[in-house]
Amino acid sequence: MKAAAVHSNYMAGARILTHNSNVQGYRNLNERMHGSNVTMRTAGKNIGQNFLFVLGDKKILTVTRGKYKFTYANSGTAVPQHSYGSLAHEFVQSWLASAQHRKNMLNWQFTRMETSSGFVQDDTTCRYICASHNFAG
Repeated sequence: MKAAAVHSNYMAGARILTHNSNVQGYRNLNERMHGSNVTMRTAGKNIGQNFLFVLGDKKILTVTRGKYKFTYANSGTAVPQHSYGSLAHEFVQSWLASAQHRKNMLNWQFTRMETSSGFVQDDTTCRYICASHNFAG
């Protein structure tokens, strides 16, 4: 499946979190799955967005603006960028915390899944990542 990559990159490029897009043949989940040659009876999706940096619920301070250097306010230690593992963990935890997202993830009818992310190149914030998590059965 390539539907998640197309949609994640669309959201990142458009700088919006949305279930639909303006990409011909990929405007909604049904079109995206068929456009990716996915044969299915049922499908579902989760989308999300997270910062490039491991912010969590902690307060941060800006050390420098140009290079996106931040520190945690309580300890003064540098705020690291996410690894693939830490980013995936935060996305999964946020989806599991939502009843509808959790329902998609635990649906026994879904036998295949794909996840992809798109990186938002934004110099006005501390950057963020858009993700799509698609399921098919």
